[in-house]
Amino acid sequence: MVAIKKLNIDPKKYPKLELSRKLLMQFKIMKDLQHDHITRFAGACVDAPNYCIVTEYCPKGSLEDILNNDTLKLDKMMKYSLLHDLVKGMYFLHNSEIRSHGKLKTSNCVVDSRFVLKVTDFGLAELHAMEDTTEAQLDEHSFFKKKLWTAPELLRIEEAAPPQGTQKGDVYSFALILHEMLYRKDAWYLGEGVELPHPKEILENVKKPPISDEFLYRPVIPEASPVEDHPETVKKLIDLMINCWAENPHDRPEFSVIRKIVHSLNK
Repeated sequence: MVAIKKLNIDPKKYPKLELSRKLLMQFKIMKDLQHDHITRFAGACVDAPNYCIVTEYCPKGSLEDILNNDTLKLDKMMKYSLLHDLVKGMYFLHNSEIRSHGKLKTSNCVVDSRFVLKVTDFGLAELHAMEDTTEAQLDEHSFFKKKLWTAPELLRIEEAAPPQGTQKGDVYSFALILHEMLYRKDAWYLGEGVELPHPKEILENVKKPPISDEFLYRPVIPEASPVEDHPETVKKLIDLMINCWAENPHDRPEFSVIRKIVHSLNK
């Protein structure tokens, strides 16, 4: 069984996809990538109007599905296991020819039948660049919601942002996912009883340069401990999250550092 992701490529604009050398090379890179914590690339359909990407199927759905499933209890060990898997997958991607993800979010982390998390929807920047993902094509809420995990420095340059994102942009996205995993709150939780603003409003606030690091517009960190663990370990996790969503991309750690911190959690 496989997962099929339809590409939003206009067949009128692209009645036939030219298999350029660059695109063929990207297909080869995807085919050659093998790791326990990324989805296997099975192929793509480049015939109009059925443009799509075919990957390994993960029956438990996305991390977003799991976190939103109130009937599913996630204890400390399960949260740490999913976190380890995510970090391993991203560390591998950042050290592969892919270099960065660019669209990292809970819906792009999928879980297989053994509850192993795998990162998906990465690579093939040449193909994704042909997609029509403008506000005109999507409803306004969906258009802005999919950008909620995007780093402020990339939001500020809008269309000039590289389609494959940046490594430090991925680290910022990881911080927001970590918040969702730990607290099982909606993306951009802003406090108990606080109604979530429209995604467009959230993004406008993120884009504004902050007066200082004390006034960053970020999800609210609840006072209650997110996991039943030693206070020092919990502090280490929260500090990691805060460092990863730092305003200045140079202040964010690389995944090699994140991996060491997360690896030390169970010790």
